[in-house]
Amino acid sequence: MKKQIFSFLLVLAMLLTWIPLTVSAADYVAKIGDTMYATLDEALAAAQDGDVVEVLKSCSLAGTTISKSITVKAMDGLEEKPQITLASSIVPGKDTALTFEGLKFYSTRNDFSFGAASAGSALTLKNCDVESNGYYCVFIDAHGITLNVEGGEYRSNFSVIHFGSTMPQTNERIIVNVTGATMSETANLESQYAVISNNNGKSNVEIHIDNSTLNALAPQDALSGSCIKIGGFNEANAAANNVLTVKNSTLNSNAQYGIYVERTAKTDITIEGSTLNLNSSMTGGACIKADGVSKTVENLTLTIKGDNARLNSKSQYCVYFNATKNSAILLEGGKLTVEETTLANAWAVSTYNTPADARAKVTVNGAEIDTAKTALSFDANTDFSMTAGKLNEEKSNLSFGGKTQTAQGNPFTEQLYAQLLQGTTAESEETNVRFAIQLPTAGYTSYGYLVSSQNSVLLLALANGGKILTVETQTLYSAILANGEAIGTEKEGYGWLALGIDGIPQSAFDTEFRIRPYAVAADGTVLLGETHTFTVNGLLSMASE
Repeated sequence: MKKQIFSFLLVLAMLLTWIPLTVSAADYVAKIGDTMYATLDEALAAAQDGDVVEVLKSCSLAGTTISKSITVKAMDGLEEKPQITLASSIVPGKDTALTFEGLKFYSTRNDFSFGAASAGSALTLKNCDVESNGYYCVFIDAHGITLNVEGGEYRSNFSVIHFGSTMPQTNERIIVNVTGATMSETANLESQYAVISNNNGKSNVEIHIDNSTLNALAPQDALSGSCIKIGGFNEANAAANNVLTVKNSTLNSNAQYGIYVERTAKTDITIEGSTLNLNSSMTGGACIKADGVSKTVENLTLTIKGDNARLNSKSQYCVYFNATKNSAILLEGGKLTVEETTLANAWAVSTYNTPADARAKVTVNGAEIDTAKTALSFDANTDFSMTAGKLNEEKSNLSFGGKTQTAQGNPFTEQLYAQLLQGTTAESEETNVRFAIQLPTAGYTSYGYLVSSQNSVLLLALANGGKILTVETQTLYSAILANGEAIGTEKEGYGWLALGIDGIPQSAFDTEFRIRPYAVAADGTVLLGETHTFTVNGLLSMASE
């Protein structure tokens, strides 16, 4: 009997000894091939270049520098993305290529950081959801690196992607590609923080955003807050050679700005086929603001292109360049709208305080500008050209060098009279054309016509003696005779503004000419009439009917 009891106790002891050595599959959190690991830290330590580390379930990670080119991904077939809770950052090592795929990350620090040891590295985040509560989803404090974000959702109560302010200036580039992702900043939008903030303005940075959404959420009306910021926190941080492209994407900002350029030595911004919604009605807000008043903003070029590009502002500006040097605004397509607000003044596109020795250039070539306030407002040191587009002049004003132009309150009668030189035929070597239109004789200091055979848009600010001619006079006629007979009907208090175009050669009989009358009010406001189009052959055809 004693022998049986002893035998039973021995077997029990052996079982108790064996059980702790048996770990079920449910206790593993990662694997490389067929090798299982109880912690993700162990798996990352064991991984070699080219390995794929599969994460089996949610786990924690101490944070580490990974000096190998590996892929870390969720195991296929999981119902949910495993969440990795980070105690500190994941740091790419020198010259490594790291990929994380199908995972969630949460940290009260930076989830990912590029540091001094990260030179030459590339980090790719595929379909990952990343959240930081207190810092940044990705902190970049090293040159010569590449960040690729492909899909996923990113949230931070500070910046989602933030560039450190202490990096030295070098010729190496920082490249950030964001494709198909949603990024939101949920708090602290003021000052240097933004969804994507190049707080190190002196770095050479390329930021490319494609098919993505950026949300600058809170606080509402945050002063100097934005979706994207370019420019450092002090004067030394002036971006040397920055590139920003936003393509087929949406930027939603509840802060003062959508894109804010505070300091730069050279930056090229292209908005293509994208929508920028400024949802703040605070004073001074702009979809895109460049501020060179007490900073340095030089060689900034903004291009807006694509028929479906949209800039929608509930504040005062769509685009505002203040005290910039050698800057350019190219409006090649899309629509810029300043919505009706309680603000007394609003300007869709504006330049201000431009230095005389560093002129700005604004070109409109296809964009529509829609506002009931001021569509275009440029200082005297801005060169302006417009070859195509729509200004909705019937409800907006234009201001050039402090002089207002508008089609509102147009004083001209609807009928423009045109008369060819008597005897003109289609075979004539040349001809002359006379035009006349009526307007009130009182209340105006001068009158004129804008004339062009090359430009479809006629504004007094565009008249330069080249593509658009201006003919100005202080004379109105009481009557106009055409081939010995008075035209039109006399109206009390009205006179005739006349224009003659002489020497049109036969080779130009099919050329479209555009003329537009204008009158200058006592306060200097230029009142623009309708634009009229004619050809000599068209007038001949009308005369024969």
